[in-house]
Amino acid sequence: NAMIYEKGRAFPKDAGMGTTVVAALVDSKSMTVAHVGDSRLYLWRRGELTQLTEDHSLVGEQVKRGQITADEAARSPQQNILTRALGADGDVRVDVADHPLLPGDLVLLATDGLSKMVVDADVAAVIAEQQDPQKIVDVLIAKSRAAGGVDNISIVAAKIPAAGGGGGVKQLVSRLFGR
Repeated sequence: NAMIYEKGRAFPKDAGMGTTVVAALVDSKSMTVAHVGDSRLYLWRRGELTQLTEDHSLVGEQVKRGQITADEAARSPQQNILTRALGADGDVRVDVADHPLLPGDLVLLATDGLSKMVVDADVAAVIAEQQDPQKIVDVLIAKSRAAGGVDNISIVAAKIPAAGGGGGVKQLVSRLFGR
């Protein structure tokens, strides 16, 4: 946050810049999630998709207060107005939460390039249809692009191995980073 904020102050062309982040530290039984902005973390468990993060945006706040519906927020021209972002201010409040995980859960982290283009019901349908996390990512990126792809689209999916499935997070890290 400090680096982004200082760069924005040092160079007039970068004034007001900011970004969002969602991060998760995952093991086979739990995860810790940290986020700022409108990048999201979803949990797929037993056929149900749940958004575990709250959007730090004007429309997110309006939904929370009951002023508009989630459907109205998805179509609002004000959905890009963030109430919190990295680099916007010298200090930023980061939401941090712990969540239990069960064997077979799928964790999905995504920028707003997905959520602005693909509704949650369609995200859930893709996850229900696909078993492989990489295939889920590929299909969701393709759907987002086909819907107009007006923003960057970054998605990470990780499946918690079934009990006795072996490998787990160490295997995932090894695949991602070649270690």
